[in-house]
Amino acid sequence: MVHIDTVTAKRLAERFKRLYGSSTSLSSEFFGSTPPSALVSCVSYPKLSLGILVSEEEVPDNPLMWNEREYSIEDLLELRLSLVNARAIVSSSFPRTGNGFYEKILESEMSTKSVDLEVRFKKIQRSPFISRFLPFYGLKGWIRGVRIADNPKIPRIVEKILDDGLKTEKAVQILYKKGFSDYYISRLFSLGVFGEPLNKKLVPSKWSITATHKILISKIEQEIAEYDTFNSCFLFEKKFYGNHFYVIVFPGSLSFELLEAILPGSAYNLCYNFTLFGKDDVSGGYYAAKLSFYEFLSRVRRSGSCIVIRVVTKEYKVPLGVWVVREGVKRAFDNVIGKYNSLSEVFEILQKKLERYNIPLRKLKNHSGVMRQRTLSFLH
Repeated sequence: MVHIDTVTAKRLAERFKRLYGSSTSLSSEFFGSTPPSALVSCVSYPKLSLGILVSEEEVPDNPLMWNEREYSIEDLLELRLSLVNARAIVSSSFPRTGNGFYEKILESEMSTKSVDLEVRFKKIQRSPFISRFLPFYGLKGWIRGVRIADNPKIPRIVEKILDDGLKTEKAVQILYKKGFSDYYISRLFSLGVFGEPLNKKLVPSKWSITATHKILISKIEQEIAEYDTFNSCFLFEKKFYGNHFYVIVFPGSLSFELLEAILPGSAYNLCYNFTLFGKDDVSGGYYAAKLSFYEFLSRVRRSGSCIVIRVVTKEYKVPLGVWVVREGVKRAFDNVIGKYNSLSEVFEILQKKLERYNIPLRKLKNHSGVMRQRTLSFLH
């Protein structure tokens, strides 16, 4: 795993002020709340780090709420760095042990509202790095014990799924159809809520997010495959937390690409003075963007193909997580730039928009199988 080194992280902290100025005390006895939020990370699989994120004050740790409240990047950094990762090293089979410690964590993390906790630590210290891939936090501690000091609000449908031992794919689809966010669903997935009792296991958070998106993509694809395709091309855009998303939708049979241009000075390009270009078709960002596209098709009851271009600007100083791609692309579909008769018209408009970042469209085309294979005017 690649991390932003300690020196860079501290420089970023100084730049954004107050980030390491948390009032959280480094005490072995801690009373606070979980948003709720959990973090399961791989140590040496099947060994995992199971952590619950807690804070002295009630803080929102939900991307939907962050955007609704119009939090800035600085607000999010301050919020995340106030969290303590109360963790323990366990086996992936931990949900099958009947362990009281696990049951308390599970009960608090299945809640849809914040839960007050009393946590006892063996050791607590500041986190030395900010990860490029995982949710970051300000402090970490090895947990000795935990007591729930509140009544978690757990949906009945979730309790039923847990009791019935419903298989993962079915459970994910049911909760999504009931209106639960994929953020909540992937958290349950990660904590071993789904599956038959003898098969339950913990899943690293990064894996569970992508797996949840893949399951939902597969389900939605069955529905939208029967729809009529678009007969025009569309260009959408959205600037979101230092990322500029341009989304091209055009007639086709569900082709999808995520192309990236990473500008110097951004979180993923701190070492070079030139823009990095590439195609992403394997990471969590790819599936997050594709799910947002499929949801759009489901909403408008049309089929089609899509190219998402993500420009990572220097405003994006610290990685915030795959949710930035998920929400950025989703919100782009609310901002249509225009309707066009051909891709060539779209590319003309797009090239002008990319000039602000000194990005030649041909650089992106070099990484795009769809752009190379498609004729520039396929409505003739």
